[in-house]
Amino acid sequence: MTQTIEVAEVIPLRCPSCGASISRESMQCEYCGSELVLVENGSAFKEKEIVPCPHCGNMLGSGRWYCSKCGYVTPEHRERVKELQTKIKFIQDERRRTISNLAEDIPADDFVMDCFIYPRSHEYVAITAHGLTVRSRKNGLEQYRWTDVVAVGNPERGHFKGAFNPPGWYFQVQTLSKPIEIWFDVPHYQTALKAHRETLNALRLHNLGKKPIGSIVLSLKTDESGQHTT
Repeated sequence: MTQTIEVAEVIPLRCPSCGASISRESMQCEYCGSELVLVENGSAFKEKEIVPCPHCGNMLGSGRWYCSKCGYVTPEHRERVKELQTKIKFIQDERRRTISNLAEDIPADDFVMDCFIYPRSHEYVAITAHGLTVRSRKNGLEQYRWTDVVAVGNPERGHFKGAFNPPGWYFQVQTLSKPIEIWFDVPHYQTALKAHRETLNALRLHNLGKKPIGSIVLSLKTDESGQHTT
């Protein structure tokens, strides 16, 4: 028997301008600088004001440090963007350095959105811009591009590979070739929710043809032109 987790109430708010996950107390997005206000019922953020990008005219949230469309970085915010790039790059490098095999398994040009070390039966699970990477003690390395993912099921509580094993939390990722179950021990309830949430978000971004916000930030150029050249 399995027990489905009700996940709707624990999903965090996202910046409407760049899509980053942010806390309810935030009135400015720490990933793009957009000034935010809560909608009337408190269920979501909206931009405080919409203004055009001074370079391409794309409409942006007021206070935003850069334009995701053309890559323009406002001169007064170049140092803020440099600091953000340093932070994101440090996290990327730290994950590749500290998680066994991750640097070898995932190409350097793939952005690691999140990863989870030693969930049950796995050495690690990594969610990247290109797809889902799972390394397990039983099956070794398995990699699935988002183009191969059909659906992501809700988190449930069940018994891993038979009723005699301790219960745990898991969610299923259905691919074109087979279903994959991502398991977590019972105390790691919140981690299971986070992994499920980030998997859904990565698949959503892929289906929309968008890049993760961290990947966009790293591509920005902070020289005098304020534009990226990619």
